[in-house]
Amino acid sequence: MKKMSFSVFVFLIVFTSIIASGLAIEEKIKIEVNPENITTDTENMITFMINIINNQEQEDKISVEVSGPHPYWIIPYKSFVTLDANSSKEVGVNLYPRGDRGTFTYNVEASSDTNPEISDIANIKIDIPPVVIVKSISAAESDGALNIDLELDSLRFLSTEIILEIKNKAGQIVSTQILPVNIRKGLNEISETINLPDLTAESYTLRAKIKANDEEGITSFDIEPIHNITQSMKTISTPMYKEVTIYVHNRGNVIEKNYELFQTTEPGSFVTGLITAPSGCFDDEKGRTCRYSIDRLEPGATARISYRIEYWPTYVEIAAAIIIIVVVVVFFFLRATKPTIKKRYIKKGGNIHNIILEIKNPFLHHMKNVIIRDWISPLASVIREEFGVLKPVLKKSEAGTELIWKLGDIKPKEHRFLNYKIKTAVQGSFKMPRASARFLTPKGKKYRIFSQSIVIE
Repeated sequence: MKKMSFSVFVFLIVFTSIIASGLAIEEKIKIEVNPENITTDTENMITFMINIINNQEQEDKISVEVSGPHPYWIIPYKSFVTLDANSSKEVGVNLYPRGDRGTFTYNVEASSDTNPEISDIANIKIDIPPVVIVKSISAAESDGALNIDLELDSLRFLSTEIILEIKNKAGQIVSTQILPVNIRKGLNEISETINLPDLTAESYTLRAKIKANDEEGITSFDIEPIHNITQSMKTISTPMYKEVTIYVHNRGNVIEKNYELFQTTEPGSFVTGLITAPSGCFDDEKGRTCRYSIDRLEPGATARISYRIEYWPTYVEIAAAIIIIVVVVVFFFLRATKPTIKKRYIKKGGNIHNIILEIKNPFLHHMKNVIIRDWISPLASVIREEFGVLKPVLKKSEAGTELIWKLGDIKPKEHRFLNYKIKTAVQGSFKMPRASARFLTPKGKKYRIFSQSIVIE
């Protein structure tokens, strides 16, 4: 038991000696930094004062080495100083930051030149903020203008521009303005009033961006709702009719919905030419009163309601009948003279089908450089041996087979037929695509017509 206690005692003495010697080594050289953190701008020389303390009983040559990001900022990165026993000395560590901005930490290590194990390390920090930052921003609308207050903090004098960008709730830019400014070093308070475009009542976002370094501040402001609808009337009188036009103006900043107004005409008046159909009318001793409804009227927009009181309604009816007749005649004439292409089929038995293309050119048009195209489903194949005199060009793809005929010119009143046979790969019904005819007019204008699609069963 006594032997074990003695061994423990010896171990404690040795362990304590090792720790004490280690602490002694660490404390033989100490570093004190003043200041530990410097805020600066780029292109400025800064100096950290390093107090080096030699707690040894003899003179020593101390190596001072600085390391960290951007080594080329350090001037110099390593130096030497000789200290007497139990003395201290301040040395300057210079850095010349340039380029990058942010926060950068460097290590300053002082170590004995004769015994590198004797050393101490301290940290120094450089903070390089943006040249200009937006500390605060506020905005308020008043009488169609926006009052803006900005507080900027700048590291130096700067002549630049502030880009003012306004967005609505949907994120769309509704206004962009550029404000030239001269910013002095330190805090700057800028108040500016800008004119606003016609804006609807809602919340908006204002972004103030410093052009020099893309720093920005964001705030919001509201446009209060204003309801303001006005009406004006314009009347044109002639021996044949009187035309009345009512203009409804939305001079507010709110979308007006389901706005109604009433108009009364004299008893027995024949009202026509309605641009806006009334939502309802009723007759009384005063005449006919019609109610008009405007579903939606945007701010700054104008709706128009127009009607005509005809003094000669019979002439109007005759003119309307003539116009209808002319339109119908022109429609049927154009339809009767339009070139057509039709597609049909005849089942020949089994899986064989005869496809017939009919091209008909009425008496009005001269079709030049006619090219016929047809498409065959991938579920069918063309029987090449059954082509007549006019053989098409075949183009196969994953979508099926395309057939192309070049027919040249087709004169008025000319009638052409094309046919070919196909063999289907499966039983049942399937849809065949439309055929087309492309041609030129004598004046060089291009036209393209299509047949109907067919279902083969």
